[in-house]
Amino acid sequence: MVLTLLDWQRQARERAELAGLPQEILKDVGLTRADVEAELSRKPVWLR
Repeated sequence: MVLTLLDWQRQARERAELAGLPQEILKDVGLTRADVEAELSRKPVWLR
């Protein structure tokens, strides 16, 4: 259970970091702002 909670915390942190990336960086890694918005609007990790 602790590992699951740590995984959820990691995923939330990664999504927050992704949301804060500037457009230039997203373009460098092949993502669009729409890709980021789609990821952020996905179900919370605990509902999967």
